[in-house]
Order: sequence, then structure tokens, then C-alpha cells
Amino acid sequence: MPPLYRGVPRTTDRGRQALRGIVEPRGTSQDYESHVLGANVATDATSWTRDLTVAQSFGDIVLEIEEDTVGDRIVPHPLPAVNPHEKEVLIRGRLTNVKRVR
Repeated sequence: MPPLYRGVPRTTDRGRQALRGIVEPRGTSQDYESHVLGANVATDATSWTRDLTVAQSFGDIVLEIEEDTVGDRIVPHPLPAVNPHEKEVLIRGRLTNVKRVR
């Protein structure tokens, strides 16, 4: 399986966590539709992509994880027609020891 990527800005709390290989969701909500639509909702999942270029557009730090290591935590995309170019994948829960590629 191809890797999944996540881009985050370096100057944010998320960026500082990423530098340590940590990815933490904002909360516990399972309102994945609102999450995908860009609402400020604190879900238990983080956004990833199958496309490195898309990840790079979201931040100057890019993380990579192998899909097969988190397959049981992937949330089925609630609105596949929304922003299909992002190739978004939602992963539930906190991740540690995530590899930084940029």
C-alpha cells in the first residue's frame, strides 16, 4: 500500500508536535462530515492524504505513515465527492513515532 502523508505548518502547536513525531486529534467528536467540510470541529481523527503534493500544500512539515500500520483506524470517508483532489484519509486517535519526510 502507498504511504499516507500529512502536512502541517511549522509555527503551530500541531507543527511542534509533528517535529516530535506526534499527531494528535483535536477532540472526541465523530462528526466526520463537518470535519471533511472544513468546519472547526474537534473530531477524534486527523486528515491525511495519499498525495505528497497535497500534503506539502498544507504545511512545511510533512509526515508519512504506512497505511497498513493504521488500517484498523481509518474512517470511511463520509463525503467522497467533497474535494476529491485532496485524496483525504481520516485516521482516528493519537499517533506517535511518525516519520517526518520534510
